[in-house]
Amino acid sequence: MVWWKLNTSLEKKHLQASVRYGGGSIMLWSCFSAGVVGNLHFIAGIMDKMMYIDIVKRNLKESLRVVWSFFWTAGSRIAAVIRNVVFAWGRTCSSPEEAPCKRNVGRFMQLLPSFNSETKFFKYGLFLQQMYDNEDVHCFELNTSGKSRGGHVYGSKSQTERRVWMQKLAESLTCRFSSSTTSDFQRMGWTYLREGVSGQWSGAWLILANRTLHYVIDNSSVQKIDLRKARCIVLQAHREGDGSPKTMDKGPNMLVDCQSGSVYFRMWTSRETKVWCHIVRLAAHNNGLRLEQQQLTKNNIPVIVEKCINFIYVYGSMSKGIYRLSGTSSNVNDILTQFRTDAWSTQLTQDKYTEHDVATALKRFFRDLPEPLMLRDEQEYFHQVSLVKDRQERIRMYKAAFDQFPKIHYNTIRKLLGHLHFIVSQSEKNQMTVDNIASLWGVTLMNTEARNSESFNHRDHVLAADLINLYAEIFPENPKELEQEKVMLQVLKKYSNQPHGNLNNVKASGEFRVWIYLHNKKGETYNIAIGPQKTAYEVCSELSMKIKLPVHELVLEELVLNDNLIRPIHYTEKVLDIVLKWGYWDDADRKDNCLILSPLGKYDVYMAEVIRPIQGELRFADSKTKNFRAFMFAISHGNLSCYKDKMCKQLFTSWKIEDIVWYIGNEPKRSPPSKHSITFITKDGRASRSKSSPWFGNVLAFGDEASKVSWIGIMWKTAHPREFLPPGQHINIMNT
Repeated sequence: MVWWKLNTSLEKKHLQASVRYGGGSIMLWSCFSAGVVGNLHFIAGIMDKMMYIDIVKRNLKESLRVVWSFFWTAGSRIAAVIRNVVFAWGRTCSSPEEAPCKRNVGRFMQLLPSFNSETKFFKYGLFLQQMYDNEDVHCFELNTSGKSRGGHVYGSKSQTERRVWMQKLAESLTCRFSSSTTSDFQRMGWTYLREGVSGQWSGAWLILANRTLHYVIDNSSVQKIDLRKARCIVLQAHREGDGSPKTMDKGPNMLVDCQSGSVYFRMWTSRETKVWCHIVRLAAHNNGLRLEQQQLTKNNIPVIVEKCINFIYVYGSMSKGIYRLSGTSSNVNDILTQFRTDAWSTQLTQDKYTEHDVATALKRFFRDLPEPLMLRDEQEYFHQVSLVKDRQERIRMYKAAFDQFPKIHYNTIRKLLGHLHFIVSQSEKNQMTVDNIASLWGVTLMNTEARNSESFNHRDHVLAADLINLYAEIFPENPKELEQEKVMLQVLKKYSNQPHGNLNNVKASGEFRVWIYLHNKKGETYNIAIGPQKTAYEVCSELSMKIKLPVHELVLEELVLNDNLIRPIHYTEKVLDIVLKWGYWDDADRKDNCLILSPLGKYDVYMAEVIRPIQGELRFADSKTKNFRAFMFAISHGNLSCYKDKMCKQLFTSWKIEDIVWYIGNEPKRSPPSKHSITFITKDGRASRSKSSPWFGNVLAFGDEASKVSWIGIMWKTAHPREFLPPGQHINIMNT
C-alpha cells in the first residue's frame, strides 16, 4: 500500500501502482484513493488468473461508484492504470474537488457500472466519438441519454491518452471487437441493423474506424464494410408498415450499399441517424492523394480509373490522337474535382465531356500520385528487366515483380496496361502506335517528369512499350473479359466503317443510343447513350428527374415478343448486353422490343422476404412442343429442378436460376392451361427458333396468381440474394 499526505494524491510518485510490502501468506487487494478505500478482498495462497477475474467481476464496479482515482494491481504487475487527470472544455482538473467538471465527471463515473449488454435504454441512446483537438486538449464525447443532445465532453492531454480512455470504454461496452479496432476509432454506438431488403432487424454494435465500418449482431461474427467500396450512403424515409423497429421518432433509415449487398441502419433518434450518415459519408468520400486512398470498385481498382477507361473504350478507341490531344483545362479540372468529391456519383457523359477531356484527366490523375503506379523502389529493377534479351525470361521476371505489388497497384496497372494494349491494337484507326502511347505514358507511369532528363524519358519509353507489347503474356487471361472485348470490338468496327467514320458522330446519327419509354409504350420517350458498362441503375438515375421518382423507386423493364413478355431488369445488369442479346433472336421476335422505365412498386408483390425451398406440381412445355404436361418442380440450392415423379426422386432436368432469364407471360399461340405463366430462356440469349424447336423458350403455367407470385418471388430473390433492390440516390443530408 502507498500512503500520501493531504493534497499530494496527484503527485507522479503516488500514481505508480505497486505493492510496497509482502512476503506473508495473506494479501489484501483493493482500490485506494486519497478520500476512500474501496472494497477489500483477502487472498489466501497464490492468486491465479481465474481468481483475479472473479475478484474484478464482484468488486470493481461497486468500487468505482466511490473511488475517483483508481488503479489495479496484481502483485508487482499492473493490470491497468487509468489516470485521474480529466479535462472539460479545455480546463485542467488538478483534483476531484477543484474540477470545474465535477458534476459531469460524477455522472460519467455513475454510468460506468451500467456498461453491460443487458442495459436496454442505456444501449439505445449511446454513442462515443472523437471530437475536436487543440494544443491543450484532445476531447471525446459520451452520450447515454437517448436524446438528441445532452452528451458530456471529456478531454485529455494527448491523443494517446484519449485513445486509451476510448478503448477502455469501448471494451467495457462489448468485447466483440478486436483491440486493433477499439484502439483507434472515430465513433461507436448501438443501432438497429438489417442486412438486405428482406433481412430481419436486429440490435448491433457499430464502430467506425478509419474508412471501415465494423458491426456485430448478437452471437454472429464481426462484419466489415470497406467504405471505399460503398457505392451509395443515403437516408431513406421511414414508411409505415415497412417493418422498421420503433425508436424515439419516425426518422429515416441509413442505407449503405456495398459490394456484398445493402445494409440498413436505424439509430434511436433521427438526429443520431443523420449524424452517423454524415460521418460515414465523410469517411467514404475522404479521397486522398495515394492510390489506396481512392474509392474502389469490387475488383480493387479506383473508381476514377474504371470509369475513365470505360468512357474512352466506347468513345475514344477509334479517335485519332487519343491521349496525344489535350482536353479542355476547365473540363479536366471539373472531372478530377467531381471524382475527388464522390467518385461513385460522378457520371461521365458525352454531351458534357469529350474523349480527350477524360483521357487528359486520367493521365493527370496518375501523374499526381505521390507514389507512382510503377512503385518507385521497383523502377530500377524493371528498367534492368527491360534490357534482358530473352523474351521468355523477361516475361517471367515481369510476372515475379508484379506479383510483389500491393493488390490495388497490381489490379490497377493490369487494367491500365490492358486498356493501352487495346488502344494500340486499333492504331490503324486512331494512329496511336505502341511507340506513340509509350512516349506519353512512360513518364506518367514512372512519374519521372520532375527529373526532366532525356535518358530517364528514353528508359521509361522502352519499358512502357515492352509492358504494353507483352501484356497478354504477363497477366493471366480472363475469358469473360476477352469475350466482352471481342463483342465490343465487332460493334466498334461496325460503327467506325459507317460514313461518319468515327464515334464522335454517334450522338448526331443516333448510333450507340437506345430509346427508353416512361411508364409504357404510349408514354414519353428519351434517347439514352449506352456503353459497355452502363447499368440499368445508371439509366434509372439519368431519367429519375424525368419521371419524377427517386432512383431507388424505379425499375427498367424489358418488353419483348410483340409486347407479350415483360421482365424487370435487375439494376446491376448491363443495358448494352440486353440489347445485343436481341440480335440472336429471329426478326419477328425482336422487331418491336423496347425498354420501359416504370415505378418499382408494381413488383412489390413479388418481393420475397426470405429464400426458402418451394415445390409443387406445375404445367410445363419446352421450346420443342406446344403441349403442356404436369411435372413436379422444386427450387432448392439455387436450382430450378423438374422431376418425373411426385416424390421428387427421379430428376428430369434442372437449370441454375442464376443462368436463366425469365419473363412474365407467354407466347399467345402456345395456349397454356392457365393465364398465370412465365417464360424462361438461358442467359446466352440464343433463343432463335428452328424446325426442331419452333417455340420461344420454356413455359411454366401456375394454377393461380398467388402461386405465380410465390415462385417468381423466390426465383428473383435466389438470383440476387444480396443485391435485391436498387440503392437510394444521393441527397444533401444536412438539409433534411
